[in-house]
Amino acid sequence: MRLACSFDVSAMVEKGGESKMAVRIINAIVDQGDGRVHVVHHFYGATETEAREMKEHHLGTCSYFKSAETAGDTAEEIEHGVDWPDVDDFDGED
Repeated sequence: MRLACSFDVSAMVEKGGESKMAVRIINAIVDQGDGRVHVVHHFYGATETEAREMKEHHLGTCSYFKSAETAGDTAEEIEHGVDWPDVDDFDGED
């Protein structure tokens, strides 16, 4: 199962071509045993190309993700114009 969707908000670009917002590629691995998603990857970039480069790099280092992608057991969503994640949101506190 491989799903993909995308939309363009190219107007969200600052003067000089730098993106104010990020592109996020979300890849979910669908467990074929129970049909549930247990693992989700988020890849960010200033452009879709940059986010895809991050995804491709991870595919080269994560055998679990690579196996699922090769088998078609991933679902993908692309979001343009999202906020960049803030490292302070990952402080380990709820």
